[in-house]
Amino acid sequence: LTYQFDETVYKTGKPEVTALVEGKRVYDPRLDSTQPGGVGSQRLDDPSTFTYSSNPALCLADYLISTRLGLGEDTDRIDWVLVADAADICDELVNIPGPATQKRYTCNVVLLATDSFEDNITKLVDAMAGVCYYSGGQWRMFAGAWQSSSFSLDESDLIDSGINVTTALPYNNRYNSVRGSFVNADKNWQQMEFQPVINTSYVSADGEQTWLDVDFAACTNEYEAQRHAILLSRRGRNATIATI
Repeated sequence: LTYQFDETVYKTGKPEVTALVEGKRVYDPRLDSTQPGGVGSQRLDDPSTFTYSSNPALCLADYLISTRLGLGEDTDRIDWVLVADAADICDELVNIPGPATQKRYTCNVVLLATDSFEDNITKLVDAMAGVCYYSGGQWRMFAGAWQSSSFSLDESDLIDSGINVTTALPYNNRYNSVRGSFVNADKNWQQMEFQPVINTSYVSADGEQTWLDVDFAACTNEYEAQRHAILLSRRGRNATIATI
């Protein structure tokens, strides 16, 4: 925005301006006939493979490869098959009161180029309740969804194996209720609190109510915010960690 100075107008400073915008077009490997065709076969020069999207997985992949505003990573270092899988999970329709449906995960957030790459990647990853990491020469991402076990462990794996198993978080890091805020699209995009998620069985087991405070900055719907809160509640209670 460019302003022409007028001392009678700008006595208190320039006006605060907000805008409702649609983000840039992002590459969607699901629209690419060469996928899955192996790394390096992406048609990133074909406009038909790009679309406007609030899909967190597609926005994250775009941020990773963007040379002007993002990490500027080589496209060969992105696992596009995993991007497509994560995008499908984000686009899954889930039931909400109404009756109606909505996409499982969406991403509606402004990223600042002055923020660190790590912070911006975290915002996009959190929007799909997932993870993203660099391993084996590629960026790999997963959206928050149940997956079948890749392997199993029993007592024989724990004997003299050097594997340490943590079955619960320390008490001072545990919580049984989740509350926080989101950006409400139905209330002129104002930040509001969502209905807290409280698991009464967790509260009874702990003997007291303990809270986790969160801010879902990329979420614009209360039902979606509550889904994120429910996942956080379950992860905090059921987390089992095995380390070597």
